[in-house]
Amino acid sequence: MKKTFIVLCLIVAFALLAFDVQAEEELNVQLEDQNLHTQKQTNSFYDKYLKDKLQIGLRESYQTLTDSDSGAKGGGQGDGTFLGTIYALDEIQSYVPNFYVNYFFTKYWGVELAYDSIEGETLATSTGYSTIKSDGDVSLAGPTLSIVGRYPNQTRFTPYASIGLGYYFGDFDEEAHWALGYPDPSVYEAAGSPSTHYYDKTRVMDVDDPLGFVIAAGCAYRLTDSLSLDLSLSYTNVTAEATFYGYQYGVLYTEQDGSFPLDNVAVRAGITFSF
Repeated sequence: MKKTFIVLCLIVAFALLAFDVQAEEELNVQLEDQNLHTQKQTNSFYDKYLKDKLQIGLRESYQTLTDSDSGAKGGGQGDGTFLGTIYALDEIQSYVPNFYVNYFFTKYWGVELAYDSIEGETLATSTGYSTIKSDGDVSLAGPTLSIVGRYPNQTRFTPYASIGLGYYFGDFDEEAHWALGYPDPSVYEAAGSPSTHYYDKTRVMDVDDPLGFVIAAGCAYRLTDSLSLDLSLSYTNVTAEATFYGYQYGVLYTEQDGSFPLDNVAVRAGITFSF
């Protein structure tokens, strides 16, 4: 009787073990099927929406202002200067690359979202002084959105062109002597470059946020299936409207309007990653 009981227990144990093994195998098969289905869905999404469509990249630009001199050197407000005695701009190069994203809806057409910036040092004269000074740096920076057309072919070279708009945020980084009301940098330096105001004068420059027009043409050279070198030439048409406010003893004594033409041609070089 005892032996029979032991045999029955062993039979039940083996049966349970076999059931567990079978259940585990069935679960593994289900998980594999599920993973395969998920992988197929992922691959399908990638192939349908990302592959050969999405690109990201970094781009360096060397910019040249096309309208940097008003031709009114030595003049004042109303004499043809950009604003007040500011008669010219000198472009400031930024060596920090800008980010951009391309997405192509078809083989030939897509859109580009990019970040763009331009900065210029102001050149001005001082009434009663012969020196050329800078009152500060005017800059514009912001996003651009463009329509892109490309021509893919059997070679490693893919030419393209784009046209779009940019929304720029304006800023003016003033020189200390100008902001503190000194008539000339020499007067400020002779006083020991103080942090105090000249006869309690304060100068402020307010730069508007303009829209700009951007066109470009270039060519991408494919290094690998994912990486490409990019070389292009762009033209940006944008003007920064500005207002100068002069205060003394906290009272506004002058207000002058003007504009800074920051139209520029840029030679651009970058690297692009394609999904």
